[in-house]
Amino acid sequence: MKKVLSIIMTGVMAVGITLASLPLTTDIASAGTLQVWDQDSVNRSFVAFSIKHAPYIDGYADGSFKPENQVTRAEAIAMLVKNTAKAPKQNATYAFPESGYTDVSKEDWYYCYVGYMYKYHILKADNTTTFEGGKAITRGEFAQIASRFTKYIPSNRNIFSDVSTTNTYSEAICAVYDAGWISGYPDGTFRPNATITRAETVKIINKMSGRTTLTPFSYSYTMKTFWDVPADHWAYGAIGEASTVHQFNGSGDNEQWL
Repeated sequence: MKKVLSIIMTGVMAVGITLASLPLTTDIASAGTLQVWDQDSVNRSFVAFSIKHAPYIDGYADGSFKPENQVTRAEAIAMLVKNTAKAPKQNATYAFPESGYTDVSKEDWYYCYVGYMYKYHILKADNTTTFEGGKAITRGEFAQIASRFTKYIPSNRNIFSDVSTTNTYSEAICAVYDAGWISGYPDGTFRPNATITRAETVKIINKMSGRTTLTPFSYSYTMKTFWDVPADHWAYGAIGEASTVHQFNGSGDNEQWL
C-alpha cells in the first residue's frame, strides 16, 4: 500500500484564474494523510515571510471568488510559498522528485512550490510517497503545515472541544492558536477533519504573514472585489488584501495602503 503525505506544521493556482534529512517521530501510512517532518527536530528550518504584499490568489473568470470552495493540497502549498521571502521562480529545480514524491513531476504547475517546502524541511518525501496535489486539504492538515512557520513550542492541551491531546494535529493546532493565526467556530470546535475553504485559508495566511485585513486608506489603489464577496462578508478585507496589488507602510494592524 502506498504511503501518502502527512503534513508537518507552517500552495498559478487552480484557484480560479491562474495566479501567478530529518527524522519522523512516527511513520504515518494512513491513506490520504500528508506526511511531514518531525516538528520537534532541533534541525528544523524556519522560513521567513516576504515584506512585500504581492497578490497570491485570484478569482474566477466570471468575477466570482467562491469563498466557500475547497482548497487543494497543491493550492495551499503554492499560496504559502508565494508569501515567503525567497519564493522560488517557476523554473526552479530541486533534487526532487527523483528522490521525492512519485506523483510530482517537473511538468506539474506546483512542482517548484512542493520542492521548496521539501527543501526547507516542511514536507517530507521519499520515493514511496505520493503528494496527491489535487486532493482537498483539511483544517487539521493546514494547521500542521502552518505550525512549521512559527517558533512557538507546542504546548499540547485542550483548546477546542473536538481536538483531544491525543489528536494527530493537537500540538500543531495549539502552536498556531498560540501564534494568533487560527481560531475555532462559535460552538467551541475546530473541525480538524473538515476541508478548509478559500476564505478561511486567506484569512489564516494573511495573519501568518502580517497582512492586515482592511480596505485601502487612500484611492491610489482600487481594492479588487468579487460579486460573491459583499462588503459585509467576514473575509471581505482579507480577500481584498490577498488579491490586490498594493504598496503600503507599517505592518500588522498598523498597515496603511499608499
